[in-house]
Amino acid sequence: MKRTVKLIIILCLFVQIGNAQTVKTDEEYKVVFDSLVSRFKVMEKDTCGIAGKSFSEFVKFMERHDLKIIRVEMYHYDKYAPPQHLYGVKLWFTTNEFTGYSMNNALVEPTMSLIFTESKSYEKALNLLRKYQGYFTEEVVAFYADAVIEEITEIYIPDEMYSKRHIRYQ
Repeated sequence: MKRTVKLIIILCLFVQIGNAQTVKTDEEYKVVFDSLVSRFKVMEKDTCGIAGKSFSEFVKFMERHDLKIIRVEMYHYDKYAPPQHLYGVKLWFTTNEFTGYSMNNALVEPTMSLIFTESKSYEKALNLLRKYQGYFTEEVVAFYADAVIEEITEIYIPDEMYSKRHIRYQ
């Protein structure tokens, strides 16, 4: 009976994965984490043709692998102040709330970083970041749509959900 109840709970959590992504326990986090990691591993095997594709094509590629980009962060920009050019993005597949839980509990989550062949306007990217608090909206997609991907600089797929600094006290 206990196994049946646990199975029902896990199935319900799988249904919610793409929705709110609010977690209150490590067990709930693990369900989402394991799902993301398994989809990332499948997607990673198919990334060799990404260089030279537009960002909009890349978004469709990710959707085909059932990976929804939820947040975007500016990555690789001019080092002098104020920056003028943005050369890449870091992509997150979880909500701010989910990431907050992971940070508060020293957990990790999969991410991906891309570099573009041409720069985008740093100021425009910053305005969109502030306007949408980092969330990946239609306006954000439109801004990056024509950016051509030079390379995927990082696909971070953690082996386990606990970071190296995570210590469990019993």
